[in-house]
Amino acid sequence: MIRIAVLGCGRIGAMHAANIAAHPRATLAGVQDIHAPAAAAVSAGTGAPVFPSAEAVFASAEVDAVLIATATDTHADLLEMAVASGKPVLCEKPVDLSL
Repeated sequence: MIRIAVLGCGRIGAMHAANIAAHPRATLAGVQDIHAPAAAAVSAGTGAPVFPSAEAVFASAEVDAVLIATATDTHADLLEMAVASGKPVLCEKPVDLSL
């Protein structure tokens, strides 16, 4: 069972989190959002824990992979963190506003 965390709990992130939570071969390992009420709402609907920061997600031994569904201008920095952590990552498009 793969343990996936979702960064970003807006409309798309919440949809991804619900789909992961419902998947028979995946576990929603946690959620994180800079807007704490958004993370709390997704947590309440899925039972997943809330991480205090993206850094905590990437440092967690309880997370196998990360899905990035944050604001576009944050994608590049989060992708760099994912690469540094060695965790597989799926990032919503576009990758960033400019590279």
